[in-house]
Amino acid sequence: MGPLLKVENLKTVFMSERGKVKAVDGISFEIEKGQTLALVGESGCGKSVTCLSILRLLMSSGRIEKGKILFQGKNILSLCNRELRQVRGGQIGMVFQEPMTSLNPLMTLGQQIREILLCHNKISKKEADTRVVELLRDVRFPKPDKSINLYPHQISGGMRQRVMIAIAVACKPLLLIADEPTTALDVTIQAEILDLIQYLKESYGMAVLFVTHNLGIVRQTADKVVVMYAGKAVEEANTDDLFEKAIHPYTRHLIESVPDLHRNYGDFLPSIPGKVPDALHRPEGCPFCLRCDEEEPVCRELMPDFYEYKTDHRVACWGAIHGK
Repeated sequence: MGPLLKVENLKTVFMSERGKVKAVDGISFEIEKGQTLALVGESGCGKSVTCLSILRLLMSSGRIEKGKILFQGKNILSLCNRELRQVRGGQIGMVFQEPMTSLNPLMTLGQQIREILLCHNKISKKEADTRVVELLRDVRFPKPDKSINLYPHQISGGMRQRVMIAIAVACKPLLLIADEPTTALDVTIQAEILDLIQYLKESYGMAVLFVTHNLGIVRQTADKVVVMYAGKAVEEANTDDLFEKAIHPYTRHLIESVPDLHRNYGDFLPSIPGKVPDALHRPEGCPFCLRCDEEEPVCRELMPDFYEYKTDHRVACWGAIHGK
């Protein structure tokens, strides 16, 4: 038995008036059944595009130029539209960013959840309605039997996110993709949503691909982490190993920049110098080289392959390869 999901050398580009934008540039990773993998990195590094590529939900200007996306051994990129519809929502569920814009304002909560149940299951409308109430109860919605008649504008942001999660897990998928599911929510609601996703993962036996830039969330929820920078994966490790011994300079800077309650009052919060390179004019070599204080001449010329630092810990860094 192979991994549940295997992404191999995925390259996704967008055509713009200024030229070709390499949003995802050769990323590879695997997710085992029941595992939680976190994609981490700054805004714009390609995390969300990676998720949309997996489900082939790119806008018209985007296309997958190269790579494979193997789900249960089948290449999603070779599926016909009918087969792809069975995967989307049925076998892979996705919680999108911005739940208010993801929900249809003209349909009740019950109608929107029922729609995906009827699309993927041969059940009656009455059976679907019963399942809708069960799903709202599973996502800890107050008074689920009455809430099915509410519209998105009548509930809070946290409740909308619960509805999005209910839609994503309605058909008990094998993989749940959660794209920044706690964005724009206050800290208390964030904790509730994270706890809910963990509960559903265990209850439904799902694997989770978790997209975030919040390293606190990563440490709390993920089994494995892939760190992205400028469309590329620069480090991959088990969560404990990554926080204990991050190898890539970018990963170390990310961890150091997390606010620390024990830091002395008045101390400056560490930050990463410089800025992310223009997506149209990235360096030929490592994209982080222009901001790296450990840069070598080769860094600007050639992007290194992943170096196996130790079992289940890989890093794409010339410094690591040269033993620094």
